[in-house]
Amino acid sequence: MLQDDTPRIAVFGAMATELSALRGAMTETAEHKVGGAVFVTGRLSGKAVVLNACGPSMVNAAMSAQRTLDLFDVTAVMVSGCAGGVDPDLKVGDVFVASQWGQYLDVVMGREGPAGFEPAAGFPGGFGNFGMMFPKPVIVTGPNGETARRFWFPAAPAMLTAARRLAVTVVLSKGGGAARLDRTPRVVVGGNAVSGAAFVNNTELRDWVFETFQAGVLDCESAAVAHVAFCNGKPFVAVRGLSSLAGAGEGDKLYAAFNQLASDNAAAVTLGLIRAL
Repeated sequence: MLQDDTPRIAVFGAMATELSALRGAMTETAEHKVGGAVFVTGRLSGKAVVLNACGPSMVNAAMSAQRTLDLFDVTAVMVSGCAGGVDPDLKVGDVFVASQWGQYLDVVMGREGPAGFEPAAGFPGGFGNFGMMFPKPVIVTGPNGETARRFWFPAAPAMLTAARRLAVTVVLSKGGGAARLDRTPRVVVGGNAVSGAAFVNNTELRDWVFETFQAGVLDCESAAVAHVAFCNGKPFVAVRGLSSLAGAGEGDKLYAAFNQLASDNAAAVTLGLIRAL
C-alpha cells in the first residue's frame, strides 16, 4: 500500500551519515515507519523525494530498494554516499558517477587442478579470476518478463548527461582540520564500478578489481540497487565520494578520517542532479 500518492525520487545511503547533508537540506519532511524501516519524505530543491538509510550490504540495499518502490510512487532511483577508490587516477574526496555497475563478488569458487584453479563447467564468465574466485553474470528477469544473464546494470543516460554538466560547475569541499585535503576534489563521470558484500582493505584485491573490471570505485550497495531499479524499469544513478582507496595508501585509516567528507561531496552532486531532473 502506497504511503502517499506523490511521485518521488528515491535516494538511498548505506548509513544515516551518508544522507545527513541531504536530510539537512530537506523541507516539508515527514517520517514513515514501516516494518522497522524509516523513510523520510520531503522536498529537495523543490523536488519531491524519499530518503532511506538502508544499512550496509547488498541484501539490505536490495531489500530496501524494492520496499521503497512498493511503498512510494518512485520516478527515479539514486544512491548517494561513500566508496573505496580503485582507479589509481582517483583520489580521496573525488566523486565518481559510474555509467554501469556490476556485482563482482557473485562468483563460482573453482577447484584446484594441475594447471591452477578451474571454474565449474557450464558457468559463463568472461572475467579473469582472483584465485579460486571466478566472477559470473547473474540471471535477471527484466520489467517485461524477459530473463537473461547480465553482469552490468546501466545508469540512466539522462542522469549521466546531467552529471557531466554538473561536473563543470559544482565545487567540492576539501574538508577541514585533520580531514582537510591538500587538493580540490573533482567529479568524474563515466566508466565502470562494482559492488559486493565485502569491505575491501586489500591492495591485491583492489588491483585485481581495477585490472579486471576497469572499475573506478567499489562499494557494498550500489549494484544491488541498480539491479532492483533495472528489474522495475526505473532510471538509476549512483553518486559515490571516495572515502578510502580500498587498501592502498593508509588503508582503512582513510575511511575513518574522510567518510563524512566523501559522503558530503557526493551529496552536493546528488543535490545538483535532483535539481536538474
